Amino acid sequence: ILAHEVLWGDPLGADLWIALSDLLSRRLPHPRGGTLAYDRVLIDSGDGNMTQMVYDFCEIRQARKIVAIKGRDGNLPILKAQGMKRNRTSTQYIVGVDGVKTDILTSLALDIGADNAIRFSNTLGEEYFRQLTAERRETVLVSGRPVVKFVRIERRKAEALDALTYGLAAKQLCRFDFDARYAQ
Repeated sequence: ILAHEVLWGDPLGADLWIALSDLLSRRLPHPRGGTLAYDRVLIDSGDGNMTQMVYDFCEIRQARKIVAIKGRDGNLPILKAQGMKRNRTSTQYIVGVDGVKTDILTSLALDIGADNAIRFSNTLGEEYFRQLTAERRETVLVSGRPVVKFVRIERRKAEALDALTYGLAAKQLCRFDFDARYAQ
């Protein structure tokens, strides 16, 4: 995790969306030289209030690989394409958040050098980790059957957990040779 940034502003106004577009155009310096850019960007359209604005933002940025998503609980694939309604040319993806969050919990328990361990920038503050650990897995009975659910802890904000969940889902859309990329 290189960074966790928050943009403040009115999502109904153009300024915030322009700031987001600018942020996503930015290239980050790599410690070994060169720069990093965003390979894929997923933007959550699921709150119901900003859905159309997210669709509009993503649709004109398809060439930049910026897509709309919606997270869903349950036993679902990590990422599944879903066609858009109303003659849209873009695609929305459904993210099976429970599976990804389970992978995150498993990865957080690994030693730093282990395969699938998550490495964190030293610039991330305490609030980031509080948000990252804002949910726990619980087994509850639904119609007499055990179902695993993620439950919020103490009304904590979970933006960091959501961002990591969607970041890992975005990785499913990236098709590149990791060895060549590492050498580059």
